[in-house]
Amino acid sequence: MADEQSNHQTKRACVNGTNILPWVERWLSPERLAPYLEASECDAEKALELYRWNVALGQLCPEAAAYVRGFNKETIEDFLARNPAPVNVRL
Repeated sequence: MADEQSNHQTKRACVNGTNILPWVERWLSPERLAPYLEASECDAEKALELYRWNVALGQLCPEAAAYVRGFNKETIEDFLARNPAPVNVRL
């Protein structure tokens, strides 16, 4: 518990002690920005770049999921076309 509190205080100090562009402070809360500042060793420019990269990666996830869904659908349809169910099967 003490380590967690110390870690939180370190993150807060990193956020409060860094020169962040005013618009970034309006858009991102200190809690939201803290992990990125920690990962970038309190470098605000790198933290913002990392945040943008994370957002871009998050936007690709639905697209990738759509491809996987389409591939699975095609695979199942191909399998069912080659292996028809017996007539007496009840669903």
